[in-house]
Amino acid sequence: DMAELSGGQRQLARLALVIAQDTPIVLLDEPVTYLDISAAHKLMAIARSLAKHEGKTVVVVIHDIELALRYAQKVALMHKGVLKGVFTAQEAALSGLLERVFSMRVVPIPGEAPGSYAVVPRDDPL
Repeated sequence: DMAELSGGQRQLARLALVIAQDTPIVLLDEPVTYLDISAAHKLMAIARSLAKHEGKTVVVVIHDIELALRYAQKVALMHKGVLKGVFTAQEAALSGLLERVFSMRVVPIPGEAPGSYAVVPRDDPL
């Protein structure tokens, strides 16, 4: 019974239902909302695995730039409803565009996975 599951368990159960449909395209709209950090990373790793190992096109709409830069093959950045471009995590992290999109200074830090990045806000204003 879904009502007995935690929020994270429900999100993972919904993802399992999507996977069971076996469609070539998977669209996930804010899939990590209300998830704790462990469940969010697990869900994103599953989404990445679907693309990498199952050959699916996975589109994730997400506001957590850290997760996007860690797990996405490509990142589409939007600002005020306008698409600013589609980038690799490295391009997005190093281009300065994140600072313009989010109106804050950030320090990009290479992640453990090749091509992944984290961003840390800087204290000085933009």
